[in-house]
Amino acid sequence: MLSESPRRPCCGGAAALLTAALALVSAGCASLGPDASAPTPRLAAYLKGGFVASSPDDDSEVQLRIEPVWLERWSLRDGIYLFVAMQPAEEGPWLQALYRLVPDRQGRAVVESWRFGDDTLNSVASPTALRRIEALAPGEFRHLRGCDIAFRLQANGNFFGEHAPRGACRNSYGGADYVWAQKTISPNQMLWWERGFTDAGEIAWGPEDDGYLFERIER
Repeated sequence: MLSESPRRPCCGGAAALLTAALALVSAGCASLGPDASAPTPRLAAYLKGGFVASSPDDDSEVQLRIEPVWLERWSLRDGIYLFVAMQPAEEGPWLQALYRLVPDRQGRAVVESWRFGDDTLNSVASPTALRRIEALAPGEFRHLRGCDIAFRLQANGNFFGEHAPRGACRNSYGGADYVWAQKTISPNQMLWWERGFTDAGEIAWGPEDDGYLFERIER
């Protein structure tokens, strides 16, 4: 079972918000209810760090690394940016992406998916890609608009979100027409269930019954 959350942070710019959120996560404070502004930096704090999971298909190990970028450039209104690299433990990068976290008017934390205009970033090791991203501007990335996920803070302190409406996140990888993902995120665990479907509703790829359960190994 995913664990419960710490207290909410409260500060000004994105850097201070994320710093405060990380400090509160580390302190393990008691959970408070959600409000209109706290979920976005709080979710960023949950996501930041290193994680490892076993594949639900063959028990191979998968690593996930999420790091903040451009903290000094942006306010919370402009977004908190996170670099994401998911890869098998002993192989090259599998997925590298950019997340932009912004609050919405319903008090949710919306995670936008962005891709690199320079596809060569997807073929280099994540530390190198991270350094190259830091030298770029957001305008050099492409927003996958149908692939946003709005995360709602639950009563137990965990976040839950999924692609909506289903079929909006178009992706032709592996014979699919679209990707549909459900994610549950806590301070130290992340259940990441992502699958590709055809427009006929058939599964093209991804685990049928469950997703990757990532456990935190580094903050």
